Amino acid sequence: DAAAPSTIEEYYDIQDFTFQYSGYELAQSYPSGEEGGIFFSMDATEGMQLLVLKFTVSNTSSADQTLDMLEHDAKFRISVNGETGENALSTMLLNDLQAYKDVIPAGSSVELVSIVEVPQSTAIETIDFVLRGAEGSAVINLQ
Repeated sequence: DAAAPSTIEEYYDIQDFTFQYSGYELAQSYPSGEEGGIFFSMDATEGMQLLVLKFTVSNTSSADQTLDMLEHDAKFRISVNGETGENALSTMLLNDLQAYKDVIPAGSSVELVSIVEVPQSTAIETIDFVLRGAEGSAVINLQ
């Protein structure tokens, strides 16, 4: 068996970008209302909270590049505390990791998110990020 890819960019064969997990937040809604100009925000359903996984995506090349995640048919599942994974929610957020398409200038980075609902009472111990695609799936242990 080929060695399992250890990064999002390896798994989806994305050139010129690196994806670095930068932490999570638990929230009732995302983004929270303080940020101006929000076109879309998500609210957790009753008894649930949003688990927002954050990734810093950097353009490592010397030219502006378009990152088009839909082109890579990227699909994610998120497994918390070893439980069966849930599909990452499809959102209208402009920074949704699964649907992101924009130009990232040379040498700069953006924060993208992947979101799933978990019960209110959940204490986060481990998070596994499951990458899915034509080649099957690969698991990245985030924490």
